[in-house]
Amino acid sequence: MGALYAYLPTGTVVDGEIVCWRGGRLDFAALQHRYARQHQAAELATTDACHLVVFDVLETARDGDLRRRPLKVRRVVLERLFARVPARSPLTLALHTADPVVAQEWYETMAVAGVEGLVIKPADSLYVSGSREWLKYKARQTTDAIVGGITGSLHRPETLLLGRYASDTGRLHYAGRTTRLTDGQAAAVAPLLAAPTDGHPWPAQLSTNWRSKPTDYLQVAPNVGGDPRRHRHRRQTPLAPRRPRAPGPRHRPRRGAPRPGPGGLTRCG
Repeated sequence: MGALYAYLPTGTVVDGEIVCWRGGRLDFAALQHRYARQHQAAELATTDACHLVVFDVLETARDGDLRRRPLKVRRVVLERLFARVPARSPLTLALHTADPVVAQEWYETMAVAGVEGLVIKPADSLYVSGSREWLKYKARQTTDAIVGGITGSLHRPETLLLGRYASDTGRLHYAGRTTRLTDGQAAAVAPLLAAPTDGHPWPAQLSTNWRSKPTDYLQVAPNVGGDPRRHRHRRQTPLAPRRPRAPGPRHRPRRGAPRPGPGGLTRCG
């Protein structure tokens, strides 16, 4: 918040996303950690700093309400505002391009840094609150995971809580959860689940997403593996009894190049 007041003029309203950068890539788990420890915000601002990636401007004291102005005009205003923002500031201007070749290069190279994909918007689009007037072209990642817990019961699991083994410690860390299981999916998974007999690596309560506080769940023996695609977005895939150790992610981009189209703008997202 201090950077906003320090570098952007009074009366400026921007739209953006808070990110956490660790070890050369975006770290969503670290961002969840920051959110869960809001009572230590002042300390974490120094030890676990985050950035605000700004991709749009809605209003300035100089230009007035910009929401009914086209994106290409708002982008010019945004770049003017960021001309005075230091390079090492916690405020970061999102990358934009109208060149499909550049957009394709971003798509193919930035997934390894944790960038989910591209956001494609018409250059003449207005800012419409509560409406998604754009497309998101996501990079896909596939990684093995372990079922370490569930919501519901062993006989009728509702969602699966997934984990991955850390390569340095060998500990099973929480990674994400699935969507709600259908009756058929629950019937297929239930026979593979069992209560732990020798303790469990997870605490009795978990924060299952970055907005939630720690909640109760049912721990299960971590001996069922799956291949969850984009587990941050809670997708679900087949399961089998196995125990993989510290698998590495494999980037699998979808076929075809992103096409902003005539008069379109693409940004990393």
